[in-house]
Amino acid sequence: MSSIGELNLENYDSTLVTICTVIYISIVGFGAITVSLFIAVLIKGHSLFKEFPFFTIVWHLTIVNGISVILQITCVVPSMFFDYNDEDKWAKWYSLGISVVNLTETATSTLVFLIALNRFSVFVFRPLAWAFTRDHIKYPLLIGWVFILIVSYLRLFQMTAVTKFIRKTFEFHDVFLVNEGPIFLFVVSSSYVIPAAIFLMYIIIYMFLQKKRASLSTLSDDNNNSNNDKSLLLQGFLLAISIMIWRTLFTLTPRVRATGWVKYMMVLLKALSSVLNNILNPILFFTTNQTVRKVLKNLLTCQSMEPKVLSESEAGQSVSRQRFRIKNPIQKIKMKKNTVVVEPIVILSNMDQLPKVDN
Repeated sequence: MSSIGELNLENYDSTLVTICTVIYISIVGFGAITVSLFIAVLIKGHSLFKEFPFFTIVWHLTIVNGISVILQITCVVPSMFFDYNDEDKWAKWYSLGISVVNLTETATSTLVFLIALNRFSVFVFRPLAWAFTRDHIKYPLLIGWVFILIVSYLRLFQMTAVTKFIRKTFEFHDVFLVNEGPIFLFVVSSSYVIPAAIFLMYIIIYMFLQKKRASLSTLSDDNNNSNNDKSLLLQGFLLAISIMIWRTLFTLTPRVRATGWVKYMMVLLKALSSVLNNILNPILFFTTNQTVRKVLKNLLTCQSMEPKVLSESEAGQSVSRQRFRIKNPIQKIKMKKNTVVVEPIVILSNMDQLPKVDN
């Protein structure tokens, strides 16, 4: 195999290939920074986030995102720049890495589904909320990981795995080619049903919130509340579409008979969709979640998350101010272990600021 610098691109659009490759590598680097920063935020705000069982799922998802981005950096990106034989240790590492990347994609869609289900149970279907309490959150996570491992096992051992990359022809076979049958139907259908279910739940949540707000006669800041609801709906739409795009490219790319730079571009687009799929969740938290942004600000300014101890003079000066301060609803939250709390992603005016369910 020849490296990318030794390729004969006389018959291909070498400029387009080079630009897209640079864009892909840049986004991988941006993804590594974004996921690392989000992990740092979760660690920094651990004392706050631990009060929300929801963030246990977020932790699992973030770790999966981090693993996927690391494997993109250590497996996919290096393969573009140096040669290796099919029998090399590198080839074995590459094959293993691609298999794990596919596992992380299944894990990402499943964990995003659990996040949507958590929000759905808190906002809409309260009887299901017990499954997302501090005592019970481990059970939906366990079921989710069992599903992830089953699907990954079927792809690895019950299907024909092709992970060979022929650089001279730009053929990149790192997907699982299967014959039509029950296994194929189960794996593929679940990959499309999950994002569809995610989007459907967010639509129902949005409709429920709109109906709930309309029934409150003392509701204020209607425009702001409506924007918050639309923001939540937009998150669900983006997450579902991102997963659906990756799934579609994953299925169609190996079936396209094009050769040369067209094939290479499709594979690069699939790899790019995988990276975006894994950095979308941290980006949404950074852009829509006020609590996460506050912790991020404290992290970047090296401020402590612990309550500040005031001297007598400082305490005296602050007494007159406190009567005008609005108490932060997320400070020192006390709750029972059988209480479920959704993450403080939107403030519901004249509703529960932190929606919760006590069993």
